[in-house]
Amino acid sequence: MDSKKLCTGLFLLTAVNSAYAGLTTDAYVGAGIGGAFVNSETSLSAGPLDLKDFGISALNDSSLGDNGFAGTMFAGIDFALSQCDAFVLGLEAKADFNNAEANSNLLVGLDPIISEVTAISTRVNVKNAYSLSLLPGYHPTEDLLIYGRAGAVMGEIEVNTVGAVSYASDTFHKLGGQVGAGTEYKLADNLSLRGEYTYSFYPTIYQDVSASVNIPPSPPSTPGQSLSLPLEQSYRVNTSAINLGLKYTF
Repeated sequence: MDSKKLCTGLFLLTAVNSAYAGLTTDAYVGAGIGGAFVNSETSLSAGPLDLKDFGISALNDSSLGDNGFAGTMFAGIDFALSQCDAFVLGLEAKADFNNAEANSNLLVGLDPIISEVTAISTRVNVKNAYSLSLLPGYHPTEDLLIYGRAGAVMGEIEVNTVGAVSYASDTFHKLGGQVGAGTEYKLADNLSLRGEYTYSFYPTIYQDVSASVNIPPSPPSTPGQSLSLPLEQSYRVNTSAINLGLKYTF
């Protein structure tokens, strides 16, 4: 074997072993409470059909987000090199719970006669969200940590639609992304106070509904008609949360 290759291999092995020997790990758990905001951008379509082919318009009364209570529980591991313990990298699993809802009203009617409409009201709630994230952090002082968050989140999203021909209630499980930032301040050797902002976003959700559209008589002397259309609503859901909690390090 080439002596140069042997020396290079031994050097790399020694470097990796030294780095591993200097690697410190700290396991932790924690919980927090705070507030959440849920937003859903809602749109309506007739699937492969064009609503305009039926002389029908859909008027979106833009989605309204709502604030609510938020709670979180988390557990993870912090990794640091003893030679450079100002920088840390955390791996964290987290569960978020909130009762905030996003509400929207869609009006389905005959264009341009807006008075003949059927309203479809929708309520969207991200009940539970479970995430796995990396948390790169920096200690400007021994007691203070500033960190970021980036990872994947699985959301349990409940969608309730009323005002259509039939009541529609569906629960979707969607894999999205989660980013955030926060700070920690050490209160004692094993106890820290944590404040954090997180933003979660999910792929578009589709829900099948049907709506009854009242068509005015034409001419006025003839009876009006009621048209039932299979419709598809889509939702782009995102949540924001601010939490204050405690972290216990073992």
